[in-house]
Amino acid sequence: MHSECLVPNGPDELPFGSFPQPLLDSNLELVQTAFNKAPELIDLQRSMTNAARLYEKTRPAASKEAAQEAKTIAKDIIHPLFADRFNDLDKQRDKMVKQIHAYRPTMTVRFLFASSFLPGV
Repeated sequence: MHSECLVPNGPDELPFGSFPQPLLDSNLELVQTAFNKAPELIDLQRSMTNAARLYEKTRPAASKEAAQEAKTIAKDIIHPLFADRFNDLDKQRDKMVKQIHAYRPTMTVRFLFASSFLPGV
């Protein structure tokens, strides 16, 4: 990993990208173990959640331009910090999982069963 790829030369070159789910999942177990070992973390989490909720209530709304620009950002780019830890097999698996999550059947289950019992429906 080259650290110079994370140093922006201007506002158009800021590094961004998604955090790969497999890497998040592997770290989630560490966090859950830490919560089980240190109950005081639950109070800190509650405090953080309340602060985040207050921030969301009081922050100004995004401008229309910013909202439109956010929609154009590619969401399938992996953040440069994780690019070297995410090999081609991981990328293929991640793509397949995203396709499965995005799948929407053309028929409802009820219609599917009804049509199998009633020919011509």
